[in-house]
Amino acid sequence: KYNIVKTPFGWHVVEVTAVRAASGNIGMSEFIARYENMQTREQMQLVDVREPWELALVKLEGFINLPMGSYGVWSDAVEAVARGDAAVNADDADHDDEFDWEEISKLNREKELVVMCHHGIRSAQMAAYFTQIGFRNVKNLVGGIDAYALSSDTSFSDRY
Repeated sequence: KYNIVKTPFGWHVVEVTAVRAASGNIGMSEFIARYENMQTREQMQLVDVREPWELALVKLEGFINLPMGSYGVWSDAVEAVARGDAAVNADDADHDDEFDWEEISKLNREKELVVMCHHGIRSAQMAAYFTQIGFRNVKNLVGGIDAYALSSDTSFSDRY
């Protein structure tokens, strides 16, 4: 399909080869209702993009940690999964032991993916990344783990 587009540089004919939906958001009340119910939690893939020092302070169960600052280490494996390439080999000599490569290989681009960080800024950027590489149902957790700590009924006193 071809479109005609006007830019500051003039008119252009653009071929559209693929269309992807933009990543969306999930509000805290919806997330809490789904996360705190084990049946609905299992329907979501959960990715935490905070750094290891942040996880040492506080973390939520069930999240795969893909720190934004270590993108260069894990991105090839995640992009291979998004393309449907062979599973990630956890024994690969190039893989850093800090990541759960087996969990990364289980990511499914068709299944809902919720991305979380401290306040929701980094996770919004990473949600856009996951959408761009081919994940089809990506949600940014608005407010991040800090909003979860303030909103959840769970005893969650460790905030930073």
